[in-house]
Amino acid sequence: MSDLVAAGRARLERGWDQPVELGTVEVAFEERAVFRSTAPDGRPVVVKVDTLPSRFHRESAALQSAAAEGVRVPAIVWAEAGRPTILVLEAVDGVSLSADSPRSAWSMAGRELRRLHDVTPPPRLPRFDHREASWREFVLWWAGHACEQALDSAWLGRAAAQRVRDLMVGTFERMSEPDRRLLHGDLTPPHVLMDVGPTRVAALIDFGDSGTGDPTWDLIVLTLWRAEMLEAVLDGYGTSPELVKHLGFVGPAYRVLRHLAAAGWLAEHGFDPAKDVEMAIQLS
Repeated sequence: MSDLVAAGRARLERGWDQPVELGTVEVAFEERAVFRSTAPDGRPVVVKVDTLPSRFHRESAALQSAAAEGVRVPAIVWAEAGRPTILVLEAVDGVSLSADSPRSAWSMAGRELRRLHDVTPPPRLPRFDHREASWREFVLWWAGHACEQALDSAWLGRAAAQRVRDLMVGTFERMSEPDRRLLHGDLTPPHVLMDVGPTRVAALIDFGDSGTGDPTWDLIVLTLWRAEMLEAVLDGYGTSPELVKHLGFVGPAYRVLRHLAAAGWLAEHGFDPAKDVEMAIQLS
């Protein structure tokens, strides 16, 4: 058992004043852990233990606002700030959206994502683009940072890094400031749970990177490895001439940026970033 899992379990036992069952440990990183358990009322729950308070506050705020507007998200069972933070969510039965999911499932995911983007962001929710003054300035910073990391880590040679950087910077310098919405921030297909069938979205999960920013980011992240499913997602999400134009302009650069960002996260956590680096090169 990791130290963080043990700390979270001990905090829950003090809070609930009873022994806490330790089920499957799903994540056990140095900075955060996730495990399954059972609440005092018998409900299956997912327990999130985090050393980063900002992730706890982002997820709690986004989940409360989304639930209040009828978006399908896990219910908060128990939450406690501190170090580490503890967030206990009701476990949701479902099957992750995947490359094998039918087109209709991707369309339903788009419909639920639109409902999320239409939620009024809570005033206490930090912006996704928290490092710079605007979204445009943020993605310009992020593009430069990602390319520097790729060079320093020798994932990209100088010529490839320059080509990747030129694509992103050339796009972001010319983009207009987008309409700011509530973002999931990390809406990969595993973060969309479908009812078995599937007949509907059971829940959108894992809101630790939520914030406000360009809703197009969520659309690109969702279809990062299945770009051909973007049309199906938009069938459910709904389109406008402005959205189609914006997606066509920023989409390629967002895809490259997300692949490089994913490569950095994978390397930091001991995983192989090669596939994401390769895709960033191919897309540029």
